[in-house]
Amino acid sequence: QMQAVKGKIEQFCVASKQTLKLQIPSAVWKDEKSKNEVLLMFEKNFVCIVGEGSKKGGVELQLEKVRMERLLVNNAKNLLSSVDVKQVRILTFNILNESIYLEVRLKSLFDNLKNGNIDIIVLQEVSFGVYKKFLLQDWVQEEYFNIDLSNSRYFEKAEMLVYSRYALSEVYFREISSTHHLLSADVTLNSRKTKIQVIHLKAGKDSEKVRQKQIQDILSDSQNKILRKWDDKILLGDFNFKEGSLEGGDEENVKTIKQEGYIDCWEEYQTNSKSEQKEKNWNSFNVEDNDMAKRTSENGVQRGRPPSQSCRYDRIYLNSTYWKVESTQFFGKYPIQPITDTNIQPSRHIFISDHYGVLTTLSCIQ
Repeated sequence: QMQAVKGKIEQFCVASKQTLKLQIPSAVWKDEKSKNEVLLMFEKNFVCIVGEGSKKGGVELQLEKVRMERLLVNNAKNLLSSVDVKQVRILTFNILNESIYLEVRLKSLFDNLKNGNIDIIVLQEVSFGVYKKFLLQDWVQEEYFNIDLSNSRYFEKAEMLVYSRYALSEVYFREISSTHHLLSADVTLNSRKTKIQVIHLKAGKDSEKVRQKQIQDILSDSQNKILRKWDDKILLGDFNFKEGSLEGGDEENVKTIKQEGYIDCWEEYQTNSKSEQKEKNWNSFNVEDNDMAKRTSENGVQRGRPPSQSCRYDRIYLNSTYWKVESTQFFGKYPIQPITDTNIQPSRHIFISDHYGVLTTLSCIQ
């Protein structure tokens, strides 16, 4: 019976059709070893279970192929001799895919990243031109494993990157909607397998339901839950959540993530820490203090959209019993230089982006 099931799965994987109703006998599905073997076939071939029902003598699974692309990894020249670490510093940063003041912003970005002692760097809104400039940086070539996007079909849509001082494996882009993607990669820290999932969800005050579907797609991977392949998981990026905002809330989306065992690293530290370094303003998109965010809001108004509100779009969620949140802070929070254009108010300044990055330090639980 198992061989017959495997044969049907193999035929589906090479066929052009995108969906399949697959009947699996109870003897296969109720046997843990056989079930995990089937789920592993799904995972390796990026087949998702989108529905499950009882059928006489077994179960019927509704299967759907996920549009995805595996990515190659460029190795760092200076490989770390050990990945037994006490702390890990992780950054997520939407760097604004616009040409305005680009050279000034990139120079500041590269300098801050080079000197930031950051172990895992995750970026959103990266153009292909900026990606190529990253590859020319000596510190990137020497210290960081990075993904090879030179022939990627999805990069122009996804515009996300990950750089890691620790070896990357199982790296891929996966569609979570027609216009949005998930960037996924595995790293091994202290002999523990960690899943890193990078997202940039749909923006807009009327898009809570779309974001909800995107989040559910990422979190409801039933075969991953059953296989328990990873010891730790990190979900991070630009969520575009408007939690508690006047424009409409994403409270249910936040609740969904936390119900899966994730903690909000920013909330965990800023709420519970006694440090005097805590941020009073939690908004990573801050139209009051960041002149680039103010400019983004004004451009939206010119196109007929309502003014943007300050929001905590950028987040890092952790699912782990091994790591704890040591600290969180903004990255790229301070202005680079005044704007000197004659048609812009002289009091304004250039920032790296219209977002602040979020930098989290994790430490082992002793």
